[in-house]
Amino acid sequence: MGVKLIQAPNDRGALGTLLALLIGSFAVGLIRAWQLLGATHQGCTTQFIKRLRRPAVPTDAAPAAGGAVEAGGVAAMAHASMDGG
Repeated sequence: MGVKLIQAPNDRGALGTLLALLIGSFAVGLIRAWQLLGATHQGCTTQFIKRLRRPAVPTDAAPAAGGAVEAGGVAAMAHASMDGG
């Protein structure tokens, strides 16, 4: 983009693309800084990412008594560490 703007300084398309990339980069940086400060955001993107990170659970599986599916994953390890073994 920068080379294209140097070659043709009046190219509005290249300038618009560069501006969109710049604003997008600042937005990502601002969101990341906000997360590092410990603030939470409950927007569409956050909900989408939470769904991507959630482990897949079969539809016929019933949750355990504690509300978590203990199929040997993190919930089982946390339960074992709380019991001391």
